[in-house]
Amino acid sequence: MGCIACQPILNTKKRVFGYELLYRSSPDSMGYDASDGSAATRELLATSFGDIGIKKITGGNRSFVNFPAHLLQEDIPLLYSKEILVVEVLESVEPTEENIRALTRLKKHGYLIALDDFSFPPGYEEMVRMADIIKVDFRQYPKRNDLERLLRKIRRVGDKVLLAEKVETLEDFDTAQELGFTLFQGFFFSKPRIHSSLHLSPMEMSRLQLLRCLRDEELDFKEIAEIIKRDVVLSHKLLRIVNSSHYGLSFFVSSILHALTILGTSGTRKWISFSVLQDCAGEYEEALSRMALTRGLFLERMTTLLKRKKDKEIFFLFGLFSLAEVLMKAPMEEVLSQTNLSSRVTQPLMTGEGDLAELLRLVVCYERADWVQADEIAKKFGMDVSMLSKYYMEAMEEAVDML
Repeated sequence: MGCIACQPILNTKKRVFGYELLYRSSPDSMGYDASDGSAATRELLATSFGDIGIKKITGGNRSFVNFPAHLLQEDIPLLYSKEILVVEVLESVEPTEENIRALTRLKKHGYLIALDDFSFPPGYEEMVRMADIIKVDFRQYPKRNDLERLLRKIRRVGDKVLLAEKVETLEDFDTAQELGFTLFQGFFFSKPRIHSSLHLSPMEMSRLQLLRCLRDEELDFKEIAEIIKRDVVLSHKLLRIVNSSHYGLSFFVSSILHALTILGTSGTRKWISFSVLQDCAGEYEEALSRMALTRGLFLERMTTLLKRKKDKEIFFLFGLFSLAEVLMKAPMEEVLSQTNLSSRVTQPLMTGEGDLAELLRLVVCYERADWVQADEIAKKFGMDVSMLSKYYMEAMEEAVDML
């Protein structure tokens, strides 16, 4: 089974503008398959837009897909919605008459066109004129003067949306903004901007205290319901998710206690843990919330392959809280001190050691489409790589559904 990695693209307001879709066709394929040829791109489009449904993967956001010259000339992008698809033209596509005609047809039909890894080689002025978005590999220009020279050359041709790729630090993000980039791709948003101490509002403190109610193996639903009733936002969220199509109930639930019993013990633990972190997220909320939830759901599914199903809750919470210090802008130790999580969750989060920490590294590899490293880690644990791909896709879908 193939696997899709979705790398978020954020705007200046730190909200998700879209996702670049990167595809691996099978466990034997190790690279960024979407850039390896037309067959892989066809598979990506068939899987994401057809078999799964693109909204299940991107939540309805724009989807950037790499296209080689052959598929552009065949007008393959015209088969997919211009409201969702962004046609990302690979750097290997040359400005031939045939390619320019293909791009002209796409522009006529209203598609957004992005030039990938653009360095402005000689003769590409017409390609720039055709493009709406210019993607620049931020790491290819360590000297600011070289990057400014490239941007001046692009701006002389036209006013284009500039997208900085491989923005991996918050400092890079700040620099890219200064230079006039308005879209950003990379994992800078998952890096913590730590404050010296954890200052929580009364609402945030109240919600963290909800986590303490999860300390017992058997939950006291009445106690939890009383706490949630005093919080209008949490009450609304709980009733909304229980009455959503995700649960498919034939009746409407209006009681907090009833809603909790429908979620059950495991569901209530997951929902409270996620809601507490999400409500503290602030900037990058959508991208971070989705990443944290996908991590938890993916790790939870791994327990099947590891024959450790009794540890599903531990694995889920570990993945979810792996981004806690980013979400709450405080050191991990301080965040965890406000919770009552098991030491089996907190210890590897603080030390970065042990099986869970190693499995988290596997998850990060999937996020970055680093299939080679992911497979090496999977083999250490004796896990079926094809099943891992299936579970990752399911985790992404469920995260979008829950959000």
